[in-house]
Parts: sequence; structure tokens; C-alpha cells
Amino acid sequence: MIKKISMFFLAGTLGLGAKIWVNAIRDPGAELGQGDWTTDSMGISDSARVNAHDPERSFTGSYSFLTDTKTYCGVVDGGVRVWCGQNLSVPKAVSDIDSCIWMYNLAHGHEDSIANAYISFHSTSFKTIIWEVGHVDNSYPPGETAYVIAVPFPNIGEWSRVENILSQRWTEHGWSGEDTIYRVQLNSIGQAFGNRWYGQEVSWDDVFLRSVAYYDYAAKSIDSDPPDAGKYTPKVTFANEGIKDDKQGWVCAEILYGMQRVYADSQKVSIPKESSLQVTFKEWSVPDSGVYVVRAYTRLEPDELAEDDALIEPLTGIAEPSSPETPVTPFSFELDQAIIRFAVPYSTNVSLKVYDI
Repeated sequence: MIKKISMFFLAGTLGLGAKIWVNAIRDPGAELGQGDWTTDSMGISDSARVNAHDPERSFTGSYSFLTDTKTYCGVVDGGVRVWCGQNLSVPKAVSDIDSCIWMYNLAHGHEDSIANAYISFHSTSFKTIIWEVGHVDNSYPPGETAYVIAVPFPNIGEWSRVENILSQRWTEHGWSGEDTIYRVQLNSIGQAFGNRWYGQEVSWDDVFLRSVAYYDYAAKSIDSDPPDAGKYTPKVTFANEGIKDDKQGWVCAEILYGMQRVYADSQKVSIPKESSLQVTFKEWSVPDSGVYVVRAYTRLEPDELAEDDALIEPLTGIAEPSSPETPVTPFSFELDQAIIRFAVPYSTNVSLKVYDI
């Protein structure tokens, strides 16, 4: 059984040189309510189920995908295909894709009881690369438009991990690395041969397409000088960490007093790819005292990595407000031979438990 920690290193990003690597697939674990995946079916589908947010089984988190063709459709020689699919928010050139990784779990049956289940990646030139478990037939779909790779049949009820270098398998098949992947799909087929039904309940999780980030604006550093003569001018360095620069975005600065925003400014910018830009925002009149923080962040659509979008730092050089000290009188009571004293700095409800160990 593969331990969950095996996927954790994929959840972040890795920088190779100037490139940032991200997951091109949104909502990779079927997190509830994200709305990135759609479901559909083809054929005699009354007996089939497909769910983009299935809470019954998961590898990590609370949800996985379900493609279920286990139940016989009741029609001789009938069949059904169900799928969860997603169009990538940022389609990727094959040459900019590294690994494709996913987890899958066959809940019932054995090798002779499944038609097939497969994950497929679709290109804009109508080619499809497929990793399939079950009765693999490399002639279907036709080899000119689809490349089928067999996946080992897993132990029933256990999560199995599959990892392949998509770009390598794609080009080894004689296809161009300049083609563009725009869609991922999780599929299951149920098929009757006579009265015998071949189907399976398959769960999928942690679907990962490791690819170079095309669009990522990041807040890198807050460079402002301390307040001077009652004035403060936010200065922030932002960077375009992506490899494309054909979109403009917004960079923003705000000053917060607790939860209250007391200052905000923004500018629309175009940052060249893999470079940085220092932005000077409008001046702010500093109060006599108070505890303030500066927050800088980006707004780019699309932005493939949210983790580097924002920075927040305390604003130094402003006097902190003073408040009179409030005397605190400790409570005390006796418990057998022990005297217990405690105090709290403000009025509140306290539940105190004392254990004799």
C-alpha cells in the first residue's frame, strides 16, 4: 500500500533555473465545490454512476472522483462509458509538460470482471494519450489519433500510483512536442457480452500534470523606507515568474489597522517574462501612533500559482499606542492540601480542571 506522504512533494512547485513548475490541473483531488470538473456518460447509462466529488473514498483529503460501471445495465450486449473531465485553464505545449501522476483504486472484482478504465490527455490536434487498466486493445481507438499504454492491474481496494513522463511517451510515439494538451479525462467503460457484464467501480485522486508555469505574477519584497515626516510611500518589487508575458495584471498595496483597511492603491502593469519590476505607490499620511501592517499582492488572470501572490510585513517607525496597566487580582481556592491560584487578563469564562496525578 502506498503511503499518503508519497504525493506530498508534488503539491508545491519546484524551480529549475528560472522556471516554476505547477500542476496544470485545477481541483486535483475533487475538493468539494470547486466546480472545475464536469461529468457525462455515453451509451446505456441508467446503471452507471459518475461523481466529480465523491465522499465515499479518497487517498488524500476528503473527496475523490468516482467512475462506476460495476452494475449490469440489464441490456444484452449493451455498454456504457462514463467520465469526469476538465479543460485546462491554461493549455500546455507537450514540450512544457513533465510528469503525469495520479492515484486510482478499484473497489470490487478482479481482472476478469472489468472492461477498462483509463485516464486520457487530449490535444488540440485531436490526438489522445491514454493510460488504461483492464482489457487494453492498442488498436482502439485508432493508433493515428490515440496512443494506449497499459497500466498494471492493482490489488483490489488499494490505492495505486502511476507516474509517466508524458512528453517523453508522446514524442517516442512519433508525435510533435509542439502539440498542445488542453483536456484531461477520467474514464470507465462497462460492457455486456451476452448476459455477462464487465464493469468496475473506480476512484481517482491526486491527478497531477507537472508543467512549466506560463502565467505567475509574484510579490517578491517590500522595499519601502520607514515613515518620514509623517509620510510613507509603499515600494514593492513584483516579478513575472512565468515564461509568457502576453497578459497585463494588477499589482496592489494596502495598509491595515487590525482588520480595517486604511490605505489602498493599485497599478496595472506588464512585466516582461522571468523579470522583476519595482512599483512605487501613492503616498500615505501616517497617524501619530498605531500598529499597522503593509500587504502587497498581485491580480493576474489566469495566475497558476497562488502561494507567491502576496506579502505582508509590519510597518515600523510608528509609535505604538500606550494603555494604562490594569491590575489583575488572582483567584485562589483550596483543594484538599493544595492551594491553586490563577488569573486572566480580562473578563472571560474559564473552565478549570484539576487532575491528581
